[in-house]
Formats: sequence, structure tokens, C-alpha cells
Amino acid sequence: MTIGQLLKDYRGNMKNHKGSFGLEIETQSTHAYEPKQFTFWNVHRDESLRGPGPFEYVLKAPLNWGEQLDAALDEFKEKTSTVKWMTKDTWTTSVHVHINMMNENVVTFGNFLTTYCLLENLLVNFAGDDRQSNLFCLPIRDAQENHSTMMRLIHAIRDKRYQHFELNVNDHKYAGLNLASLYQLGSLECRLMGGTTDIERIKDWVGMFQKIVEFSRKDITPKDIVLAWKTQNIKLLNDIVGSKYKNLLSVNSKKEPIDVVSEIESNFWYGASIASLVKDWNALIEPEEDILPTEELLAKLAKSVYGAGSFEILNEDQKVDLYANYAMYAGRVKKGGKKKSIDPFDHAQQVANAAAGGLAGIINAAGAPQPVPQPWVTAPAPAHAGTMAAPVAQTMVEEFHDEEFPDDDDLGEPDED
Repeated sequence: MTIGQLLKDYRGNMKNHKGSFGLEIETQSTHAYEPKQFTFWNVHRDESLRGPGPFEYVLKAPLNWGEQLDAALDEFKEKTSTVKWMTKDTWTTSVHVHINMMNENVVTFGNFLTTYCLLENLLVNFAGDDRQSNLFCLPIRDAQENHSTMMRLIHAIRDKRYQHFELNVNDHKYAGLNLASLYQLGSLECRLMGGTTDIERIKDWVGMFQKIVEFSRKDITPKDIVLAWKTQNIKLLNDIVGSKYKNLLSVNSKKEPIDVVSEIESNFWYGASIASLVKDWNALIEPEEDILPTEELLAKLAKSVYGAGSFEILNEDQKVDLYANYAMYAGRVKKGGKKKSIDPFDHAQQVANAAAGGLAGIINAAGAPQPVPQPWVTAPAPAHAGTMAAPVAQTMVEEFHDEEFPDDDDLGEPDED
């Protein structure tokens, strides 16, 4: 499953771009000017910036690394060649890179987060001295809540609780890697780079993320990455970004060598903790076995929980809901990390217990008589129930219904970035 499919299944239609990178370039000029018309860029005035010409240039659509991005940056350089940019007191500007995750599978997503954690300190060093502990782009070492949010997203994928992808924009947008943009736009927004209009520096910056994405797409898992660091050490950095970008990441803004191993080691725990969240990463992208009931089974389940005649009064839409409810709860029965093959009739009572919370709303809404007491209170678990005894089924339902859903008011307004 790709991140795009996951998001669309949960939140509905999302625009899926083929390009890999979006760019936002914040600028300040020494004089007022009227921006020209651009093929690749939208330009708008940003009053949060300074100077008489505070404009932000935003790509109209994500572009792929290489010719597409080169053409866009060349256009930016050509059509702003007469603008005199402010070179001092530009700490309020930055360059934001959006890495499109819509077309990536969930293991690539996990690989990317793991790799980013390992390399973030090196990326901050390259981004500039004024980006160290900058309140507009806090790295994990200064804002560990962002790492907790990464863990939350992996938990959401692992446990299929996709509501956790909805993040409060105002709480997350000033992290070095803004995770809230994933639910908004389907991208991860890196805000680390300081303000610059040097297109070669911007190309190098995006090129580093292109290399990280390419590495994340390999036939590896997050566990492989953290193990590779422990066994290969500095060689892993070269494997990830290549010799050119390894050299750029091995010096600070003054071109002085930095202790690369120490910088990665200081963030190693963040990457390792993400890798350890999932027992079998590849199982997350294997096709799921459909666990779907027959109409006869649905009638039996309804009768088991609510008595005779419950199923017959449901209309077709309500039967579809009941059908989906069965699949949802039956899918929680696992064995060996994969979905267990369920004999619908042998396990009817267990599934009825697990699905009771969902059945109640459907059947009561249809006007059925009040249900009999819940089966986990009145009905003993069958002898073959094993670990799916009635109290366990009750706990599963309670955990699902007790799940916290964010209020609409808590989501905040989308950031213009």
C-alpha cells in the first residue's frame, strides 16, 4: 500500500502529483519590484518577511529531480536577475522542500524517516549556522516531540489507525521536518535550509533528498538501515548520498571538517526506535487477505447478538455496513504476524463478540428491538476460542471505540507554506 492509497482511503480524494519535489523560496530585496510572469512558479507577497520586496516563490506543482527542477530553477534565476537581494539580516527567510510521499510505499516511508533521523544533524550543519536550534525549523534534538510524532505515524500505519495522521498544523509546522503536511498535501516538508537565492546551493540541497529517497526505495527495511550503520559506519553515509554530498555534509558552513560519526551517533537512538516499532516491515506492503463473510454468517451473527429477525429488517446499505464491520474486526485476529485464516462458522461467536459494538449502532438504527445483554457478559467463550475469549474481544472493541479523534477545532488552519 502506498501512502497515497492510505490517505485517500481515510480522508477521501487527494490530488496525487507525479513530481517528487515541491519548493518554496522566501526572498527579501533591497528595493520594491513587480515580479514577472513565470511558467513554473507562483509568486505572492509575504508580509512575514522584511524589506520592500518580500516575495515567496512557490512551484506550481511538484517536479522531478533533474531536467524538470533544473528548468524551474533556471527560470527563477533568469527572471529575477535584476533583483538586488538582501544579503544581510535574512534570518527570517528560508527554503522549504516538500518531498512527495504519495507514490511511496509504507516501507519506503519508514526508511525515509529512519534515514532522516540519522542524518538530520549533518543536514542542519549544511543548512547554515543560523539554522542551529532555529525556532522556525527545530531539529529533533531540540524538539523531541517531533520524533514522538514520527513514532505515532508508524503506529498508525502498523495498527491501521489512520486518524492519527491528522496533526495539529500549528503544533508541528515549525519542526525541521514538518510532518503535518503529510495529511494536508501528501508530502514531508523540510524547513531546515536557510534563505538563499543561489540556485546551485538549492540544487545541492534538493539533490541530497533525492539521494535519501532513492536509498529509501531500495529492498531494505528500517532495521537494515540501523544495522548497516553499526556494521558499516561512515561507509553507510556514502551509500546513502554518494561521495559528492558526503563531502558537502562532512564540513560546516565555514568549510571546516566536522565529526560525522559523532553527529550521526547522537541521533542514532531516534532512528533505531522507529525501526524497532514494526516486527515485520515487509508484511505492511503484502496484499491483505480478504476476510469477508457470507450473508448466512451475517444473519447468524446478528441473531447471536440481537435475537431472531434482526438481520432481515436491514436494508441493503445497512447490510453493506454490517459486512464492512465484520471484515474490520475479523481482520484484527492475527497469527504469526499475518492475518489468520478464519473459518466463519467455527469462529462466529468470537467475531460476534468483537463486532458487537459496530452491530449495535447499525441494528438499533434500523429499528430492531433492544439487544439482549452483550455476549461477553452472558455467553461463555467456545472451547476452541483460545486467546479470542470473550473478555479479549470486549477489550478490542473498547480500545477501538475509546480511540481519541481530534476535534475539528484542534486542526488549525492550513499553513500557506
